[in-house]
Amino acid sequence: IDAIQSPAAPEVALLIAAYNDDPEVRERAVGMARGYYAFDGAAIVGMQRLIRSGSIDDSSRAKLYALLRRSLDPWTIPFVKEQLADRALSPAEKAWAARALSHQMEPELVPYILEQLMIQPPEVKQELALVLRRITNHSEAIVWDKASVDELEKAHAKWTGWWESNRQFERERWVAQGMKEIGVEPNFFK
Repeated sequence: IDAIQSPAAPEVALLIAAYNDDPEVRERAVGMARGYYAFDGAAIVGMQRLIRSGSIDDSSRAKLYALLRRSLDPWTIPFVKEQLADRALSPAEKAWAARALSHQMEPELVPYILEQLMIQPPEVKQELALVLRRITNHSEAIVWDKASVDELEKAHAKWTGWWESNRQFERERWVAQGMKEIGVEPNFFK
């Protein structure tokens, strides 16, 4: 791993590690990739394979989810959806997976997140709510990881109503509306 001399070293290291069972190689690849932000498809595949492998510890797994988040790669979305559906994963890992969506500003994620807010463990709900807030610039007055079932249902109903009223608009309008709600007059529509 240390001998790779290329601007693409993190991507190559992650791909090598994904197909190598040596824990030291895997750990060194994760360490090498930590300082980089640009990843190609091979590196994304490598990260996903490493996350799903049983040969890395939770610290490295959390770092790989953070790298996926920073990658902005659209293939992160289906991977995260698969991870959130995996009943064998711990709530902590599902929370890391949910956080990996936090730079994905796709309005198409809103209905999926609304659905997941009602079925995921509390710590995952909180991460998903933050992603939802980032996408829409809208929130409801609820702490998702501490709310009662009644509070969750009420907040979910409000969110669903908001979505039905706003789904036809572009994300820029949602962002502008959220700014107006806090007293900031956006001028990018003028």
